[in-house]
Amino acid sequence: MADNRSGSVSGLTEQEAKEFHSIFMTSFIIFVAIAVIAHFLVWQWRPWLPGVNGYASLSDGVTTTLGTYTVVVGMQHGWNLIPIFFADIAAMTWEGQFNCDFTGFLSLSGLWLAWRNEFTPAGLALGVLGFFGGMMVLAPYLLWAIGQANGDMRVVLLGPTRARG
Repeated sequence: MADNRSGSVSGLTEQEAKEFHSIFMTSFIIFVAIAVIAHFLVWQWRPWLPGVNGYASLSDGVTTTLGTYTVVVGMQHGWNLIPIFFADIAAMTWEGQFNCDFTGFLSLSGLWLAWRNEFTPAGLALGVLGFFGGMMVLAPYLLWAIGQANGDMRVVLLGPTRARG
């Protein structure tokens, strides 16, 4: 009988590899099914995502973490971010690509905050604050807006006036 193991990295013949693959896939599907059922049962017993008011502690944690990180970086590298930020973009590097993408996120966040508040002076101020504050402004604002809207995402996204009309 000829040995067909010479071309295989695993050392298995084609038939052995197919048999192993079949056993592996069956075991994997059973494992995933058990994991999905277990997650569902645990979710029913004790949901791991809190309700609207439960996210306040998460928001506090995110804000504290970002604030602390920002202070540490500022202390180590200085507070002159703008020239470094735009120099990376001008250099056409991956850091610059990230900065460009991040600027787009900040711009859209700021525009949405101002638009949701109907471009009132307070809305414009909030938009500027959102642009420069990023997640430290947007995350608490979204949690506040979700609470004010009682979880109605139409009101959260459009604002109370536009959601009614």
